[in-house]
Amino acid sequence: MAKNSENLTRTDFITNKIMVVFSLAFAMTFLLLLIGRGLDHAGSFLGVYYATHVLGIAAIIGVILGILKEVLDRKNGRDLSGKIVTGHGIAVCSAVAAVSSFLILYGNYTSAIQFLYIAIPALAVLYLIYMIYQREFCLLATYGVLLALYFWRFGQFYQGSVRFILAQIAFFVVTALLAVLFFLLKKHDGELKMRGRKLRILMPDAEYAASFLFLGLLAVLLIVAFLIPGSGMLALSLVTLAVVFLMAVYYAVRMM
Repeated sequence: MAKNSENLTRTDFITNKIMVVFSLAFAMTFLLLLIGRGLDHAGSFLGVYYATHVLGIAAIIGVILGILKEVLDRKNGRDLSGKIVTGHGIAVCSAVAAVSSFLILYGNYTSAIQFLYIAIPALAVLYLIYMIYQREFCLLATYGVLLALYFWRFGQFYQGSVRFILAQIAFFVVTALLAVLFFLLKKHDGELKMRGRKLRILMPDAEYAASFLFLGLLAVLLIVAFLIPGSGMLALSLVTLAVVFLMAVYYAVRMM
């Protein structure tokens, strides 16, 4: 009975935290809409421009305060396991707001806002994955989404160029390094030894076979990227997201 009550409390905590994150994502997306409309009109451009500057500076201060809160909480030995508002949470949310502000201010604001319309909800979904699914899937899903964004925003414009080839090589290297990391983690039951200390990265029941399959499929997609024209990169991006979705379904079924 006590165990069921503990599981229910944990479930409520996760649900509340996810609701807070998605509420923040919705609020930021709505704010992006207001900023975009304000910058599109000459009469409100300067006011919105300077307000975005203030938002960026406030967000940087939020990062600093969040880090300080996290350090002090840990130094004082406070139990943060049941806290929805934490120092690292404040720091991460503030960092997202700061990066968003400066992308709008120091780039093409229309393109930046369009990108953020996708990136901010995607971050919320990745957090949902982190809270519900196993750690290895969270890591691989994040990498898969980054690869899909790369195909969509970079590959279709630079396919065949030197920059594209260098980016492809970089992704191949990262994919290989992830495969090596998972091999080492499998060998040591989810732990890595660092300076004589064991650091647990994955849980003992981590799904290594699915992880290797996922990385293999991403490597195949990277090879395909060399063979198709830039116009096909959007389709390749969607295929990458489909692979991530299939992995999510697999993990969801496995958890039942």
